[in-house]
Amino acid sequence: MKISPFRERRSWLPLPPTLLCAAGAQLITAVIWATALDARVGVLESVRADARGVPEKLARLEERVDAIRQDVAFIRRALERK
Repeated sequence: MKISPFRERRSWLPLPPTLLCAAGAQLITAVIWATALDARVGVLESVRADARGVPEKLARLEERVDAIRQDVAFIRRALERK
């Protein structure tokens, strides 16, 4: 009885080809996923780097607003005296 060539196991290939194809597909999927994740992390890092100066800018704006309020109060007092 002769074995079909499709069912014959090759000695140089220890694993079934379907298992190798499945492992290859998983590897390709993992590489694509990791690449996409790296891109998203890169975008988040750049956004965070852009937002570093925000607290300092806010503090300067608060100082300006306080100075403007003091100037307005001074002008009101000067107008009330006249």
